Amino acid sequence: MEIECINITKVILPAVRVGIAEQLSSKYKMKQKDIAAKIGIAQVAVSKYLSGEYSRKVGRAVVKIRATGIIDNAAEEIANADNAEDIRAVVNRVCSKVAYDKLVD
Repeated sequence: MEIECINITKVILPAVRVGIAEQLSSKYKMKQKDIAAKIGIAQVAVSKYLSGEYSRKVGRAVVKIRATGIIDNAAEEIANADNAEDIRAVVNRVCSKVAYDKLVD
């Protein structure tokens, strides 16, 4: 079993970003460069997330996290947020909930 903070950085955070990027792209019709700017990551990372280029472990985590509905709410908040601090708070809240509820192995 991995130390929890390693699991957060290697699995939970990427899975949350995948889910949010997918929602911002499909539901809010945002472009990759706009998603990248909004959530504070490189456009190439968004491209990889949207094309499914991530580990199987992250993929399994995405499925589990999506099933809770938490990503839909987070994506809506992020789509409507105006500043980076609010967006970071949303991402941190989702990651914390996923870790606390042990939604991911």
